[in-house]
Amino acid sequence: MKQEEKKYYINNFVKNFDLSVEQIINTYPQDTMFKKLFFKDSLDADDMDDLKNTLLYTEHNKDSRDLISYAREVLFSWIIEDVLFYLLDRDNLEVCRFGSDSNRKFTNGMKILSDPDLLIRNNQNVYLEVISNYPYAESDTYWESVGYFDLRDHKLKNLLFKSQNSKVFIIGINVKRCEFFIKEINKQMEHEQISAQYNEWGKKTNRIYLDDLQFYKLDKISDHFVFI
Repeated sequence: MKQEEKKYYINNFVKNFDLSVEQIINTYPQDTMFKKLFFKDSLDADDMDDLKNTLLYTEHNKDSRDLISYAREVLFSWIIEDVLFYLLDRDNLEVCRFGSDSNRKFTNGMKILSDPDLLIRNNQNVYLEVISNYPYAESDTYWESVGYFDLRDHKLKNLLFKSQNSKVFIIGINVKRCEFFIKEINKQMEHEQISAQYNEWGKKTNRIYLDDLQFYKLDKISDHFVFI
């Protein structure tokens, strides 16, 4: 899907919760740069130089995307994560951003970690890895079309390590419908290792199948964590 289409769905997604993209970006340290990335079609030469200097060593993360496209995808994911953060915080759960991008600053590839995105401090620590998806083919998400999602690099290994002493969940956001699925990560779960040659990114991934995929209204997500 083209990024202009993603912007359309993200705007609608955010508005559904009485927020705006600009309102969320205003909370980020580099808000001027992020607003240009989201609302403008291109960057000037000075901004491009800043972006290149900030996003050094991200070739592995970018895949075949150019620098601006990669930066936008990172920003898109933050906006969606922060809507989830807003909903959990609104419902009085003790939630915080987690991981190497929790400060909402671009970082070079050598500092990017495979930590989960959010942490709920409840009766026990609950870690959330947030993934999101958009309409694909005749379905509202790629996941519904193919019946699985992939985790790249060391993501699954790190989530499984966290699950030894804490609860860990994947939260899959259906951006179009403002819904989510929830999948617990633990050592009993089944997954399949996919080699680079059979993967669209050209990288090894861990594939997790969604045999009983069920979506819930995102506005009610806190109900799933109150008693954990």
